[in-house]
Amino acid sequence: MKYVWWILISLWSTAAFAAQHEETLRVVTEPSIPLQYEEKGELRGVAVDIVRETLSRAGVPWRMYMMPWARAYKMATTQPDILIFSISRTEQREPLFHWVGPIVPIEYGLYALRERDDIRVETLTDAMQYRIGVTNQDVRHQYLLSKGFREGDTHGLFPVSDQALNYRMLFAGRIDLIAMGSMTCLTDK
Repeated sequence: MKYVWWILISLWSTAAFAAQHEETLRVVTEPSIPLQYEEKGELRGVAVDIVRETLSRAGVPWRMYMMPWARAYKMATTQPDILIFSISRTEQREPLFHWVGPIVPIEYGLYALRERDDIRVETLTDAMQYRIGVTNQDVRHQYLLSKGFREGDTHGLFPVSDQALNYRMLFAGRIDLIAMGSMTCLTDK
């Protein structure tokens, strides 16, 4: 699964928004280290910096909010004047948004704890026998559902509100694998 994360605005380009609106643009995102995260009450990360600079240069008044992915995605697909980032651009999402530009290429995969040498996954079909942690309604969740995975009690997908819960469940032995991006794996945050 290879995607590029994008900045997008659901209904307006930043220039059009600035020219036509006095309101503050609502900017929504989820915790996803190192792209965006909260530290000491402040939003930080590579993607946060890119979005802040882009909106500042455009002269757009904005306010940024961090929230669970499913809530941010629902806001961006149902309410006007929402900018959502970082989001994977897929064929299914293409008509839903006005896409602004790429942030970073990301490859997704399934990851297990090193000591779980009993887990063998060569194909997606192999993975169906395991308990897989996903973030509710994100691209990995949607992709695996489209490939025939189901949410289940003993195996399948276990959606949670944010990736931090998946880490806790993995270390507690409640799931076997996590569906996550390659950049997430590179950080110890």
